Amino acid sequence: MLDAIEREAEELLRYRAELGRRLGRAGVRDVGTLLELYQQLRDALAALSAQEIQWAQAKAERLMEELQRVGGRLDEVRRLKDRLGG
Repeated sequence: MLDAIEREAEELLRYRAELGRRLGRAGVRDVGTLLELYQQLRDALAALSAQEIQWAQAKAERLMEELQRVGGRLDEVRRLKDRLGG
């Protein structure tokens, strides 16, 4: 029974070390730091309302549509210039 407990403790320690390596590759020092980052993200997202996000998304979509129209017009100008040889 003591051997089983030791094995499980060793497995847990190996997992902790592996978790530390994975977090380190992601630029996070440890689990505590990861939890702090998670809380910061939650706080930052809580500061944004759904209406604000929808408003900004709608603005961005309208801008993209307008830019696509401008791009289409520029394509027409380029084709016209190519046809006129210049």
